[in-house]
Amino acid sequence: MNPNRVLTAILFIGACCSLVYAQNAPDKPPAEPKALSEALTKVRQLKAKSYHYFLRDAAQILPPVCVGQPWSDVTTVIEKQMCPMIDSRDNGEHLQRYYLAQKQAVSFPNGRTLDAYVWLSGRNADGFQRPSRPEKVFQANIMLADEINADYEDLVKQHRYPRGSILDVVLRSPEVQREGLRWPIVKRVLVNYGSSIGRSGISRGFDVTVQFTASLENEIGEKRMYFFVSSGLAPIRDDRDRADGVASTDTLGDVYGYGGNEWWRGEAADVKANQKKYLKSKR
Repeated sequence: MNPNRVLTAILFIGACCSLVYAQNAPDKPPAEPKALSEALTKVRQLKAKSYHYFLRDAAQILPPVCVGQPWSDVTTVIEKQMCPMIDSRDNGEHLQRYYLAQKQAVSFPNGRTLDAYVWLSGRNADGFQRPSRPEKVFQANIMLADEINADYEDLVKQHRYPRGSILDVVLRSPEVQREGLRWPIVKRVLVNYGSSIGRSGISRGFDVTVQFTASLENEIGEKRMYFFVSSGLAPIRDDRDRADGVASTDTLGDVYGYGGNEWWRGEAADVKANQKKYLKSKR
């Protein structure tokens, strides 16, 4: 491919400081396919009082039996469980895959639903050569996803998520509002329970990805924004073993943005024309 035909503008706003639950685990004894299959079944059968609890509980079921295991073994089990691959991203260093674990895994009183995804990431054993060939699962998570495909201002009026819940809080944040008034379409949101390392130590909470797009018909340009919001929900084992006797609570901290990226496809003149045509702030 002629490099002059493609212009990709990457705007990296900050270093990603969020850590996925159970990442960097040492090599473990091989997990039996039955254990992986049973873990996925447990996630599908989860009955939680809110999607916050669903994500917290799911993070402790499937990821621990995936991380450190052979990539081919884990993906084979997931695919045999009738989980179609939704997306695959290969940057030469890591291969990421999104599998649909369950449609409408979470339902809200207003009739809206969230799907459950299995997200896997593996380091390329061949350096930066493509396609990536991961030998082991480096990171794993259960995510809840909403394919929105709507204008930001219309999205806010829909009240899709419980007021004050993680997705509601992030989508109403000034950072997302600013980009929502710039981009024509909010394409997708993803959220998972994870952790972040800061000056005060490890914080448990939720990672949220908000994805905007210029067009649903053509791959013209997109923007992704990444956030972390601390939560009072401790992992179950930590909640049970806490010496201070203080139970975890379903509370949220401040919205913290930790990076983003934006790209446009085409020659420089095409990028400029498309930005003027599609971005609301350029019209």
